[in-house]
Amino acid sequence: MRANYLQIIGGKSEEELIAWANSVANYSPPIKNFKDPGFRNSKFLISLMSKLDPDIVDWGFVTQGEKDDEVELNAKYCINIARKLGAKIFITWEDIKDVSNLQ
Repeated sequence: MRANYLQIIGGKSEEELIAWANSVANYSPPIKNFKDPGFRNSKFLISLMSKLDPDIVDWGFVTQGEKDDEVELNAKYCINIARKLGAKIFITWEDIKDVSNLQ
């Protein structure tokens, strides 16, 4: 599967993707890699997608992401936004919540 999605994204390295995402998302703190704990609350990914389409995110649905139920809600909303953007989905909300299988 990794080879499949690398082909879709043009063979960019993880470092190149992270650098691009950090520059577009303009989120603090920036993420370091695909296993970065900053992914857990989904706010980085939601911020990134809001920069791609400013009207796609309803920030009223985004929680602080501090409690497990808030993390789950944000992760599910994140996947929903990605689908609306027409993204290929390679992870589940559980992967985001657990910061696993993001690579």
